[in-house]
Amino acid sequence: MLQKTISREIESKLRTRKEEIISCIKREMKKSMAAESRQVMGAGQEECDCAASSHSDYMHFMNLSSRHVIMRQIERALQKIAEGNYGLCEECGVEIGEERLRILPVAVYCRDCQELLEERHEICQ
Repeated sequence: MLQKTISREIESKLRTRKEEIISCIKREMKKSMAAESRQVMGAGQEECDCAASSHSDYMHFMNLSSRHVIMRQIERALQKIAEGNYGLCEECGVEIGEERLRILPVAVYCRDCQELLEERHEICQ
């Protein structure tokens, strides 16, 4: 199992990243709300302005969706740390390498299993 000092280090890193994402989401939501009120005041916009606005809304939604996925991964990793099973591959049960976890603290598969899953995914497409 991962050394406690490494586990605490990664936990701290995950918590910091989580707070950064929450702050970023709050800022984006404030911007979005301000933009919505500007759009309502600008009713009767030209067609190209509406298209640009729709595209901007779509990109904003995709950005928030991506951050939501990352938040779920972080929360999952923090839960595993709390339960004491962080760092174990969900596929084969082997310890995920320390270096891999330092680089990708939300990793749930060891390198070998991740590569196999990616190969299977490529074959299915």
